[in-house]
Amino acid sequence: DSNRKIFWVTNFSGILGNPIRYTNGIAWANFAPQINSSADKLTQCLALLPFRGRLLAFNTLEGQTLATSIAYTNRIRWAAIGNPFSDVSAIVTTVNANAWKDDIRGQGGFLDIPTSEAITAVGFVRDNLVIYCERSTWQLRYTGRSIAPFQIEKVNSELGSESTFSAVQFDTSLVGIGDKGIVECDSYKSERIDIKIPDLVFQFQNDDDGTKRIHGIRDFQQRLAYWIYPYAPGSGPSDKFPNRRLVYNYENDSWGIFTDSLTALGTFQPSTSYKWEDFTVPF
Repeated sequence: DSNRKIFWVTNFSGILGNPIRYTNGIAWANFAPQINSSADKLTQCLALLPFRGRLLAFNTLEGQTLATSIAYTNRIRWAAIGNPFSDVSAIVTTVNANAWKDDIRGQGGFLDIPTSEAITAVGFVRDNLVIYCERSTWQLRYTGRSIAPFQIEKVNSELGSESTFSAVQFDTSLVGIGDKGIVECDSYKSERIDIKIPDLVFQFQNDDDGTKRIHGIRDFQQRLAYWIYPYAPGSGPSDKFPNRRLVYNYENDSWGIFTDSLTALGTFQPSTSYKWEDFTVPF
């Protein structure tokens, strides 16, 4: 309403955790759309992305309540084209009550990737969606059909990504960190790019949710990509959190490792801007 932008949040904290939420910058609302005539709901998911006019959820929890939900780790669920809101809230009043229902023709739907592995990371490459599972890579293509708008295709059966936040978006590829190496997928092929450091990923800490703590980002100005990770060979409580930063110079294909204690990476945008009168240095 009022054309305000919506910010979505899902922290994938399990059946005892928090629901999906959204905000317009003023108020917050819980999001649990009904997905069928049995009153089951989409109660939580690993990731949400808009694609071809629909909102898509990946690696879902579904049930009549969050506490009784069942995990569908290889599932991709989508809403109808257009409005994904199925319930009126303090933020939205225009809704489509059937937007996520998979038993109504032309509305919502779902697709299960034919693997027992969990979806771990997703990202856009050109006009396709690259989906990393634990040990394989897939792509989601748009078909244009209202009944089955998407189809899944396997890109690589050996290389995947174990860390959701390790996925770093490049111009024509998506790079993630898996159990066998650092993997780059251009939606047609998936291959390792860490040939110069082939054994490094085997030194990453897997205990204490170590794979969930790996976080990557791209530095456009420096033409670098960074990943923070917990280094396994050490000992002590500090190994639970990231204590190394891997730096990749993608212009000359070189790597470096720094001792760091960062726990998250992201971009920062100041909420206030400077005026000329605020500067004390003469020009």
